[in-house]
Order: sequence, then structure tokens, then C-alpha cells
Amino acid sequence: MNKAGYFNDAEKTYKRALDIELLLAGDQAIETRRLMHDLGFVLMKLGRLEEADAILQRADKGGIPPIEQDHRDVFEISLTRAKLYYERGHTTAAEDGFLDVLEKKRQQFTGDESDKPRFDSQTSYAYWALGNIYEEQKWLEDAEIHFQRAVQNDDTASLNKHSLILRRDLARVICLRGDYTESETILRSILPKIDEVFGKTDMISATATSVLALALSRQRRNEEALQLCERKYEALRDGLGDDDETTKEIWNSCEAYRELIRRNKVAANATLELEAGIVGNANLNLGSAEDVD
Repeated sequence: MNKAGYFNDAEKTYKRALDIELLLAGDQAIETRRLMHDLGFVLMKLGRLEEADAILQRADKGGIPPIEQDHRDVFEISLTRAKLYYERGHTTAAEDGFLDVLEKKRQQFTGDESDKPRFDSQTSYAYWALGNIYEEQKWLEDAEIHFQRAVQNDDTASLNKHSLILRRDLARVICLRGDYTESETILRSILPKIDEVFGKTDMISATATSVLALALSRQRRNEEALQLCERKYEALRDGLGDDDETTKEIWNSCEAYRELIRRNKVAANATLELEAGIVGNANLNLGSAEDVD
């Protein structure tokens, strides 16, 4: 079964279950709102974004349930709504949605700090999403702050796919802000794990490699940048072929670093020739001065 067929069947199933749950428990019950969320997610996958928005808004209207009930489903509804706005290009609404999730999280733990979990994937995701929004708007300082908070709320011991993406994106923004050494440090610490978890031919690995190469180049280490890109190109060529877009992009990076190295050599030779000319002129001047004596 193709994906469209799968989600069409899922839509029918969730709609039947939702009709039953509405009769039994009403539209404010957690179970009902969970079904609304799942139906909204399926509608998003089917590309029916307005319908998805309508059902997710309905699911989100109940607010936060009593403390003894499970809050994560409610937060997931709010997160999915914010994701939907982001996918539709409604950046302001998406930003407000992710900020709303963070505010709800803060309201959940207004008492003893010991009740607050050290790591929370939903909080981490909201900060990460805001970091992406701010980076797209070129607000790099705000982006870095939010990526940092995303990492702080993530379980650093696990280094799962989400954890690795967080750190790659943090390193990218740090590089764009000019701290090339710190960016390099982060990327070198996660690249082996990225290759292990995603695979050496995955886009995540390719983009992490590209950022590391840029950080090296900005430190005037173009030869290292070139070697890094050449190794990645070989892996992509062997795994995906020369016609793959990612392979082409990495090849273009290789060419760019080769050109930088060539230009630097030309500039260095020109400098040597200039210095030799200056020394030669100085010797001529000294010889002229001796003749005068």
C-alpha cells in the first residue's frame, strides 16, 4: 500500500473512533482530544491543511487538564498546530504556537523545582523550532540562544536522531556568527555518531560535513576543508551516484576549496615576488650608497 492509501485508511479509522469517543466522553476528554490530534496529523500528511487546522484547533481548546492527568497529549496537540502553521508559511502564527507550548510547560511546573523533569523532548523541540524560525529571519543571536536551550532540555546521554540534529543546527548558527573554533569542536564530537545513526550518505551527514568544512576554511585551513569534502564526495558518489543533488553540492564545495587554495598560492607567490623585489631594491640602494662613499 502506498502512503496516500495508508493515510486514507487511517483517516477513516480515526473518524469512526472519534465519533464513538465524542458520544461516550465529549469533546473535552483527553482521549477525545488525542484522537482529534491524530486525525489532524493524518490530514496534514494528506495535504488537507485547512481541515487539519480546524480539527487541531478544536482539540486545543480544552486547555491544560488537572495536574494528575497526562499533559503530554495536550502539549503534543499544541506542537502539531504550530508545526502546521510553519508548514503553511505562517511564520508568526507558528512562532506564537511554539512560544505558547513553552508557556504552558512553565505553568505546569510553578511549584517545587524538584518536580520539573531535567530533560523534556517537547520543550526541546519547541526551542529548536523557534531557533529555525529565527535563523531563517537572520536573527542569528536569537537562533543560537534557542538552539542552546533546545540542547539543554535534551537528554545529552542518548544522542538519538533528534539530539544530533539539534547539535548540528547549533554548530551551524555558531559558525555563521563567527565562532569557527566552537563550531568545529561541536561538529567533530558528533559527526562519527551522525554517520553511524543516519548513514554516511544521508543529508544530515552531508550538511554537517559542509558546515565543518566552512568552519575550517574560515580558519584558513582550506586543505583540511577540501580533504573532508573529498571524503564525503567519495561516499556519496559510491552510495548515491554522481547525478544525486547532494553529491553534486559536495562536489561543488570541493571545487570551491580547490579554487581558494589555488588563489591563496597565487597570492603567496605574488607576495614573495614583491618581497624579493623590495629586498633587491634595498640592496641596490645600499650599493649606491657605498659608491657615494
